[in-house]
Amino acid sequence: MKHAKNKNMDKTININLNSSQPSIDNIPVRRKIQKGKKFFLERSIKQGGTNRFQKYSYFRLDDIIPVVVEFMEKENMISWFDMKKRRAKLTICDLDSNTCAEYRIPLPKVEKANTTEAMKTIGALQTYAERYLYLQAFEIVVPDTIEQERPTTFKPKNIRE
Repeated sequence: MKHAKNKNMDKTININLNSSQPSIDNIPVRRKIQKGKKFFLERSIKQGGTNRFQKYSYFRLDDIIPVVVEFMEKENMISWFDMKKRRAKLTICDLDSNTCAEYRIPLPKVEKANTTEAMKTIGALQTYAERYLYLQAFEIVVPDTIEQERPTTFKPKNIRE
């Protein structure tokens, strides 16, 4: 835990660099993350990935990371992704205030007999987890298309009137 003088207050506050819950300790980084949400909205990034079988588009890391890097450089911030056995974590820090915020998701257990298949699964988990954590942190969204694709009227088949 570090101590820092808050510019807006005349007292010292504790800064917990491992805090994942909003508190006075990590408000500065959360303010910048909020600016990042707006930054993403203004960029109108497009989904570069397509699942042809289930017919949907999705964000790939190469859609997101260039915007993240641009924003982080502009705001004097850094981020890093970390994976342990059962969880993935994205840490975002504001270097001006020395405050950080963490975003976490659980990971499934990898059970593969073949080492090559296990490594492919771990690589896929890493990519998915990192992408989802950035989507979560910056609330990167697209319009829901599921509602738009549903028919406006529903009539069950094989029902006699």
